[in-house]
Amino acid sequence: MTKKQNGCLQLATTKVKKITNTLIAEVATNVGLSFTSMKNAWENQERFDTADLRETQNGTKKLTDKQKKLVNAKNKEYFKGLKVQVLTPKQACGIIREYIFTDIKAIELLRKYSLNKDQFYKLLADLEVSGKVLGKKIFDPSQYSKAPLKQVIRLSKGKKVTLDWPEQLTGLTRKLTVLDFYL
Repeated sequence: MTKKQNGCLQLATTKVKKITNTLIAEVATNVGLSFTSMKNAWENQERFDTADLRETQNGTKKLTDKQKKLVNAKNKEYFKGLKVQVLTPKQACGIIREYIFTDIKAIELLRKYSLNKDQFYKLLADLEVSGKVLGKKIFDPSQYSKAPLKQVIRLSKGKKVTLDWPEQLTGLTRKLTVLDFYL
């Protein structure tokens, strides 16, 4: 179990009404993580049922400081010229629609609109969690299955979709149809 998973387990098993920043800081100290890392892990756990969204080898793959600096330098060059845009809900929906229903790659889309990657992925995360894009309601998560948006996008682009159970395809297909109508 990784430090993040251990910390999330400690937070989940505390018998308190609300998880506060003070409690997160305390658990972060106990497991040897920074407050920010533990807070992000807890938010990921609540939203996506996993503490760490990075794909690593059993959670044990760690970068050295030199590797981190190299990755940061390459990312800075790769994402050069992208900036946070002021978008209307209609514009944001159009960008997401283009990404979901065409074969365009994310980086091509970001460069086309000079859109910051963090802003774009926050739009997708908000759509998955709340069913809204900048306040515009696309679907009600209480009415539709909590099918992962990543899987819905893979289905739309004709890529291989990993299903936990056969009936999950029905939920993915329905969510894709709803997105097609309301984006």
